[in-house]
Amino acid sequence: MNRGDPTTGTRSPSLPCSSSKSEVKECPICLQEIRSRGMIPCCPHEFCYVCILEWSKVTNECPLCKRTFHEIQVMNVS
Repeated sequence: MNRGDPTTGTRSPSLPCSSSKSEVKECPICLQEIRSRGMIPCCPHEFCYVCILEWSKVTNECPLCKRTFHEIQVMNVS
């Protein structure tokens, strides 16, 4: 059986993500390292504060899960 072979229709098993305590979070909007963290209370997603602030000028829905938010909490990343 060939794993990941499109001709046989098999798929490779997904590998777990490696995680470490010093893992750097990436903003799903700008795809850069999060420096000043913006969090919206309606969901667990994290963004750069500036990115989610600019996003909120267009819509007040989370860019990932589409839940509505009415505030942005800013937290510094240490």
